[in-house]
Amino acid sequence: MNDALCADLAQILGPGALVAHFQPIAQMVDAKVVGVEALARWRGDDGVVLSADAVWSAAAAIDVRAALCGAMAAQAMGTFAAARWSYGLELSVNAGCPDIAEPSFAAAFLGQAALFGIAPNRLWLEITEDAPLDDAAGVIRALGHLRAAGVRVAVDDFGAGFATLSWLLCLPLDGIKLDRAFANGVEVAGPARAVATHAIGLARELGLSFVAEGIETVSQRAALMELGCGKGQGRLFGMATEELVRTA
Repeated sequence: MNDALCADLAQILGPGALVAHFQPIAQMVDAKVVGVEALARWRGDDGVVLSADAVWSAAAAIDVRAALCGAMAAQAMGTFAAARWSYGLELSVNAGCPDIAEPSFAAAFLGQAALFGIAPNRLWLEITEDAPLDDAAGVIRALGHLRAAGVRVAVDDFGAGFATLSWLLCLPLDGIKLDRAFANGVEVAGPARAVATHAIGLARELGLSFVAEGIETVSQRAALMELGCGKGQGRLFGMATEELVRTA
């Protein structure tokens, strides 16, 4: 997250190219929005907005991933803090294990929160599964620093990437977000429902918050509620949009 990398990233992406889109996280029982997840989007010179996968792939290719992570956190927190509707909501920001293991990550993250006047206990750091846990000691140290300040930590897209059950054993966590793939088919007996059932039970046994991603239909919501899922995210509750900040 050093200044030189941030400057390189700004030059490569161009002014205003990096934007934060926000997707609601809602209570399953009444669809009340209790938080938003900030997702990175990249607006190219042609005006086309690319997905988070494209953003992070490009950053990794030019070795500015850590800088992008810092820039995205700043963009998300700044936009969130400026939106009056955000009062009382929680903000989730993503980072991968290599980014979190950077020695300056925790201090920089908390520094951005202080700069924008966001209380750490309104923040969730979601650990993405797009990279392996190579530096466990560095990640554990950073997460400990963040959690001591009040930030909560969740594994994002659980069950779809590099994360294994061992992450639940070795990392200091507060929540699990089940990957969107398991919402598809959760209404009927089968693998998706079995995985969701066990994941919800595991979170309950470990005392962790649980969010199901990828909820698109009323029947998926009903099935997950029946299994004990308290919070959800997906098209049923709202798309990830830049406009959400202005209209919510």
